[in-house]
This record gives sequence, structure tokens and C-alpha cells, in this order.
Amino acid sequence: MLMIRGPMFPATPKLAARFDARPSRSRTGALLTMELILALPLLVGLLFAIVEMGLVWEANHQVKMASVVGARIAAHPGGDLAAVENAVENTLLKAGLKAHHTVHLEGGEHAGDLVSVEVRALMSDAAPDLLAFLGFSLAHQELVARTVLLKE
Repeated sequence: MLMIRGPMFPATPKLAARFDARPSRSRTGALLTMELILALPLLVGLLFAIVEMGLVWEANHQVKMASVVGARIAAHPGGDLAAVENAVENTLLKAGLKAHHTVHLEGGEHAGDLVSVEVRALMSDAAPDLLAFLGFSLAHQELVARTVLLKE
């Protein structure tokens, strides 16, 4: 049997146990707990960001589609502000967006004129403000969509 002695290879089992690189079970549990404490807020923040940005993206799509539908109504003969607002409200699906949106109609007196419809809605009506604790707030931010068509 080959025996190597020296500082890296202690000769006795008692010394070998002291140089064992494996941590004890209690130390392993403490390390895992510490890793969880450090990583959990980052993971929760990432999850909140994904949910919030998904809801804002969906609301932005709704506002864009409402603008397009409103511009189509305004481009037809007889399309007035009341008809455009009704079409925009029917296109917006979220209750918060329906309640607190604004519609601005420009131009379109005669055939061939440009008609512009702009729809604005608050981001805070589209999604809960989940990232405010990280400093990214949706308060006072707007979703804006504008569509320009030729009057028929």
C-alpha cells in the first residue's frame, strides 16, 4: 500500500476529517437559506416586471386598435366625433381604459382631406403598479396611439 505523507495528505484519519472539503449538513442548509434570501427578491421583481409589461403591452395594442377603428369611422362620410368615440369605446376591452380614455379628432371636412384620430389612456388604468417599490412607476404615464387616413 502506497502512503503519501505531507501537508496535503495527512496520515491519520483524525487529521483527514479536519481537512474534509464537504460542509456539514447544518452549514449547507444555512448556505441555501442565504442564497434564497438573496435571490428571492430578484426573482419576485422579475416576475412582477413580466406580468406588468405584458398587461401594458396588451393595453397598448387595444389603444392602437381603437385608434385605427376610430379613424376608419371618421374617414367615412358622416363620421363625427360621437360616432368615433362610440367606436373607440366599443374597441377598448378593459374597464379602466373605457372609463378614462380621451379621443381627439382632427381634419376631414372634405373628401381627400386627412383625418387624424388620437386615443390616450393612462397606463395605471391598464395594469397594477407592481414595480413602484423598485422605482418604476406607471403613475402619470400614458398610452398614446394616432392613426391618419384619407377622408372618403
